[in-house]
Amino acid sequence: MRREEFQQHFSDYRKYLREEIHRFRDCVAVYRQIQERKTDMLEVINQSPAFFGIAESALFTSIVLWGDKLFDEKGERGLFNFLTFVEYERKWLTTAELQRRKGYPDGHWAGARGSCSAKVQPGQEVWQAGGLHARIGASP
Repeated sequence: MRREEFQQHFSDYRKYLREEIHRFRDCVAVYRQIQERKTDMLEVINQSPAFFGIAESALFTSIVLWGDKLFDEKGERGLFNFLTFVEYERKWLTTAELQRRKGYPDGHWAGARGSCSAKVQPGQEVWQAGGLHARIGASP
């Protein structure tokens, strides 16, 4: 695959996959809101039970179908397929290619490839951006 073909295919694939993920996420968010509001907004939901029942059922069906589509290992347009594509075309995803593609100048952070000298033991807390802490290698 030539560079131009890769760039077009990659950008189209990323755009469509992002749209699918956003649809999936939106359906999950609305479904969760309906589920969470059943306790404190029961009177409103009971005023039109057919609407909320059908909407809830349709959202659940959409979530299952989109989830299957996105996470199917043998699917044609899912995460696994995208990652397989990226794996086979890694030569076009190097930092030098990123720098060329985005027009970053020499010395830009994206092109700087320093080594990490930090030694972290499993279970050790590590500071992350925003003041959040994470435990490396420890279960939640």
